Amino acid sequence: MHRKLKISILTTSRSDFGLLKNLIFLSSKRFQVDILVGGSHFLKSKGYSYDEINSEFKKNKYINIIKFKAMEKSETVIAQNITISKTQLLASKYFSNSNTRMLIFLGDRWELTGFTIPALLHQIPLSHISGGEITDGSMDNYIRNFHTTISNFHFTANNLFAQNISQRCEEDWRISIVGECGLDLVYKKEYSKFKSIKNQFNIKDKYILITFHPSTLDFKTKINNQIENILISLEQFSKYQLIFTSPGMEFGSKIITKSIEKFIKNNKSSLFVNNFGSKYYLPILKNASLIVGNSSSGLVEAPSFKTPCVNIGDRQKNRPRSKSVINVNYDVKNIINAISQALSKNFKTNLKDLKNPYDPYLDGKNSLRIVNCIDNVLNNLSLSKILTKKFANKVNKKEWNSYI
Repeated sequence: MHRKLKISILTTSRSDFGLLKNLIFLSSKRFQVDILVGGSHFLKSKGYSYDEINSEFKKNKYINIIKFKAMEKSETVIAQNITISKTQLLASKYFSNSNTRMLIFLGDRWELTGFTIPALLHQIPLSHISGGEITDGSMDNYIRNFHTTISNFHFTANNLFAQNISQRCEEDWRISIVGECGLDLVYKKEYSKFKSIKNQFNIKDKYILITFHPSTLDFKTKINNQIENILISLEQFSKYQLIFTSPGMEFGSKIITKSIEKFIKNNKSSLFVNNFGSKYYLPILKNASLIVGNSSSGLVEAPSFKTPCVNIGDRQKNRPRSKSVINVNYDVKNIINAISQALSKNFKTNLKDLKNPYDPYLDGKNSLRIVNCIDNVLNNLSLSKILTKKFANKVNKKEWNSYI
């Protein structure tokens, strides 16, 4: 089958690639796909996750992997701006020479703007996944809402997020409720077998997974105190192996990494892994006794496995969560109590009938709904219709899902 239309799918970090993987694969069955690879994928400190992308898709003749090596190694604000500027120049050259019909991207990472602003200026339609969500404790909110404003189509996890987008005066026919696309892999079970992973990483039977990022808008507790209080609390649970993953590329990530590395030296059974990759991360999350930190995976993916989560601080503030999530501040005593509660037999027993608010359809076809919508709009709507956005001041839910 000849793919007449080309689309571009953007990934800037290990976290969004895992969520986009099934979408990329399904898109390649209908379109010629350019994977735009930028951000931290090329940093050794983050596990050089480009290798996973290359290994996954290099043999697919309908996919072209395009590298944008522009990420500065420093975590300063100046370095972030340099990264964005360099990326924008590279991306502008790409969009000026490419016949791509749409740019698809996910989430709220600051690195996205290096691609989305050039695409906007080159009049490339933008499709945004996971808009309408709320994380009041981080700068991600600004980035996410900015992309809602400039995007032409919106793919949300549930009705609440769709309404949030609609209330920002977006036209409702542009909004589709599809569920979180990264949850498709939970149903496909295409991740590696856990026994082989245990041997590869020397993982014990009982372990706690810790994923903690800088909470950029938490002005009450300094970043060094945030991570130190978490580590002090975790020392009380010596019966469990502690498995740490690296933080995102934000101001404060080096402070967190250095604190974890120091902790690992004094706790020999603990592990620090820069990047598990999506095939490894999901089964590790599934089999964990608990996930601790402030990662979205504790709220979005963990409920699908009924894995308890202790969510610390305000990074995910006001984000919908299931009853598997316990929220707590940075007080050591409170963290210890929350972890003890989450590990208790009674708490886990109450999770048997757990519902994931990010997975309304429960069918593993969230990415397919996105592909269906993109296929429909590119084949049935004019570029003028797609790009000309109108100010809508009323919510009309009946127009949601017009093209899926």
